[in-house]
Amino acid sequence: MNLRGRLVDGGVTPSAGLIATIRLKISIGLHVMIRPAEAVLPYPSRVCRHAALMAKQLGTDGLTLGILDENGKVDIAPTRQLFTARWKT
Repeated sequence: MNLRGRLVDGGVTPSAGLIATIRLKISIGLHVMIRPAEAVLPYPSRVCRHAALMAKQLGTDGLTLGILDENGKVDIAPTRQLFTARWKT
């Protein structure tokens, strides 16, 4: 399952409470969107890193990433950092 918050805004990182609630209610894989609520490009890597680590602590199985730069293109460096932060043990 791919969980996103605020679908009306195109989907953002869901709240910790929503992630925890859904995790308790389902037994299938749970991935969460990592996209800050602020529509600022490029996305602040500190905010995204915090969200990825929070998702991991809440028992998610993976992330849905779409970290964009100021031109709306995938920003490879922060995407790589999130992937690394999420899967470190």
